Amino acid sequence: MQEVYSSSLDRAIYRNHKKLIRRTIHKYRASLILILCVVGIGYYRVPLLEWFSLFWDRETLQAYLQGLGFWGPAMLSLLVLVQTFIAIIPGFLLPAVSGYLYGGSLTILIIATSGIVGSQIAFWLARKYGRPLIYNLASQKTIEKWDRIAGNRGAPFYFFMFVLPFVPSDLMCYVGGLGKISGRRFFLANFFGRLWSTTEVALLGAYGFQPPIWLWVVLALSLLGLYIGWRIYERNSQPAAEKM
Repeated sequence: MQEVYSSSLDRAIYRNHKKLIRRTIHKYRASLILILCVVGIGYYRVPLLEWFSLFWDRETLQAYLQGLGFWGPAMLSLLVLVQTFIAIIPGFLLPAVSGYLYGGSLTILIIATSGIVGSQIAFWLARKYGRPLIYNLASQKTIEKWDRIAGNRGAPFYFFMFVLPFVPSDLMCYVGGLGKISGRRFFLANFFGRLWSTTEVALLGAYGFQPPIWLWVVLALSLLGLYIGWRIYERNSQPAAEKM
């Protein structure tokens, strides 16, 4: 009897130790990842510096990417798809860098197409599998916040979410899938919104981040027009009870 009790006690202590280890790893996970990244960068600093030195010269980098052939645009397209689901890379960075390297036309084709496809996949996942899956892919608090903001609004709302700055446009794909907007209407907002935003940022990159005055004027007027359009839409979409 004593041996059984001792064995049960040992198993309980072992389980408690495992739980403690898991909690510790979870608590300090970010610090552990940071330490591993620092160690990795320090160990591979020479090849990393040689690789990053390519970015200081546009022609050298373009020649390097052209040497990759098909794989350069393919990797860029894959990055855009991944960025739609894991928002580690800022949304404006990829089209800007791609515009700098590949020019405006190819960038718009690659980035806009990949962004539209990725957004539709995110929308479909949310529509098919619902909140249990989405809360594992994104912050539940953030999703619920934007879900309340979106309400039952339609395609114009999501179009503005794709083109206005400082809006988590990738998360809005999940919000749309969890909402009541139809797949066809979401696709229209997704298509025109991604195309609009990608074109603007890609042109900045295509001019080496030093665009002519006329482009600055066009971009400024575009942002002003979008802001005015958003304010008009917001005012007209308010329920009648709120307007009174």
